[in-house]
Order: sequence, then C-alpha cells, then structure tokens
Amino acid sequence: MDAEFLSPEEKSFLMNLQEKKIIQSAGRLDFLTEKQRYHAYPARYRKNAHWSLTGACNMRCRHCFMSAPHKKHVVPELKELLNIAEQLAECGVFSVGLTGGEPLMREDFGEIVEALSTREIRITEIYTNGWLVNEALLNMLERNGQRPSFQLSYNGKGMHDYLRGIPGAEERVTEALKLMNQRNFRTSVSMCLHRKNKDTPKDTVSYLADLGVSAFKCSSIMELGEWTNAETEKLRLSRQEELEVYEQYIPQYFAENAPLSLELSGAFLYERGMNRWHSFYHRECSKDREAKMPACSSLRMAFYIGPDGVVASCQGMCDCNFAKNFPKSEGETAAGDPDGFKVCKPQPCHRQGCAERQ
Repeated sequence: MDAEFLSPEEKSFLMNLQEKKIIQSAGRLDFLTEKQRYHAYPARYRKNAHWSLTGACNMRCRHCFMSAPHKKHVVPELKELLNIAEQLAECGVFSVGLTGGEPLMREDFGEIVEALSTREIRITEIYTNGWLVNEALLNMLERNGQRPSFQLSYNGKGMHDYLRGIPGAEERVTEALKLMNQRNFRTSVSMCLHRKNKDTPKDTVSYLADLGVSAFKCSSIMELGEWTNAETEKLRLSRQEELEVYEQYIPQYFAENAPLSLELSGAFLYERGMNRWHSFYHRECSKDREAKMPACSSLRMAFYIGPDGVVASCQGMCDCNFAKNFPKSEGETAAGDPDGFKVCKPQPCHRQGCAERQ
C-alpha cells in the first residue's frame, strides 16, 4: 500500500504496526518474497486441520470411539508425520489441532511441534486426557513459539475414573488444569453424558470454573468404537432424556452467573459475557431442505487426518462404514497398514508463487 494516500489515523495505525515489527517498510525496488505472494489451490480451501498423531492411548476409556484400548489404529512413524507436516505447509494450511489417541504419548512429540513451528503452522489446540501434561511440555511449546489451548476430558465430578478405566485419572486431570491455569494456557473441557453422570453437570461446571476452565462442552454418546459394546450401550440416554437433563441444568447455570462458556450437545450454546444464547431444538422440515442443510459447521472450516493417513471430513467418521471411501494419495506405505499410507506430492504450476496440490 502507498502510505501517502492514507488518512492521519490510518498512518498512525500503520506506524504502530511497523514499530511492533508486524509489517515493514518496502523500498522502491523491493518486491514481494515468494512467501508473501498469494498462493492458488485447485480445490476448495481449508486452512485448518484436525490431526491424529497416534491411535494409541494410555487409558482404557469405556467410550473411546477409536477403540484405542484395543489398538485398532496404527502408530505412525515420525518420518511419516514429518512428511504430513511438510504437505500441510505446501497446501497452505495455517493451523492444526493435535489429537490421538493420546498425542502426548509420543516421545517425539517435541519434534512434531518443532516441524510445525518451523513451517509457521500454528497449533491451535491439543486434545489430551491430561495425564502427561507437565512443566516440561509447556516450556517446550513456548520455546517453539506455540501457545495452544488445551481441551481435556472430564466426565463428571466423582465419575471421571469410571469412564476412563484408570484409577487416579480424575486427580491427574485436575492437576493438569491447575498447572495450565497457573501458566495462563487456555483450557476447555468436554464431557460425555450418560446414565451414571447425568446428575453431575452443576457440580462439575462449578468445580471446573474454579480451576480456571474457560469453556465446557457436554456431548452425546457416539455410536462408534467402544460404545457399540453391550455393556456400555446400557449407559445411553435417549435424546429426550438428554434434553430433560439440560433443561433442568440451564437455570442453575445462569443462577451461578454463567461461570464459563457452555455448549450442550446440539441443544444449547452460550458464550460467557455475551448478551444472547442459542437454543437448538428439533425442527420439522421438508426432505429437500434437510438434504441441503449443513450437518456441522466445523466441516466447512477444517478437515481430519487419521493416524493411518486417511483424510476425512471429521474425526467421528474414522470408523464409520463410509470411511472406505475416504482418499489416500500416492506415496510411501506405513507398517501395519495393508492398504498403504500414502503421501501427496506437489505438482508444478504455471503461476508464479503458486504451490498447487493434487
């Protein structure tokens, strides 16, 4: 831009950005670097990825839709993950959320963080059970210029160990939340609602707010993985029963001055500090209109990469019957994957400064 044509207010704003080294002044013969140019892509663009680094986990959760306790999914080698990090950069992806399994189980987690950081890909969120969160992890993230938020599971005050299948899980996740609050890392919590913890939302939210948690999400059972077992199937609430739990809790939530942001499984959404909320009840509509409605807003903003390298619309689809239709592209094959872990290769483009992908 030419500063001569800006207003005094705009020039002042521009100077402020320059002093903070967010922008720099360009000389008459200075041109955009390759990194600064616009890049064109032949497909609809997604700037965010949700990435499973492993199918392994250190817990035995009764509700794991990836069936991590039974090691259903692979544990990719570091070279395969570094290859994906390079592909994400070539595709113009700006940010990733890292999940598993349990992503912090990887001894090379720091190398993956470094690979993303050197490619200027921001880690927006880490999904973890909290068992392996410590000072060393947070220090490593900060050294690499990353300050992600953390989403941890907490399945009801006094009920967490039951669903996690590991004694002491509730104590460890509490310690992790306290540590991250002390270090000013943003935290949010997800909870899976079922028959044994349906009376805990009030006490759970109050407790988490005291620990500095900023947001709480209550989810329904996903009919995948471990939830398909006969034992855990008995824990399922009907949709009407879920709504009754939420309708009972919402007045209690506001009576306590809405201590954190709240999302209740497709029924209610409130962001703390806002003067409005959203309520989503079932609405009858025609089949034609239903077919055109987006299933999930997240699908329009991000995509999912599984531990086996499969690219899908979202993580919840990784074990569904439709998963066989998800793409794998050309490249190397990972151990344990009979169909082949495939790696994309960039294609040349006639446009200057364009990183085109198949």
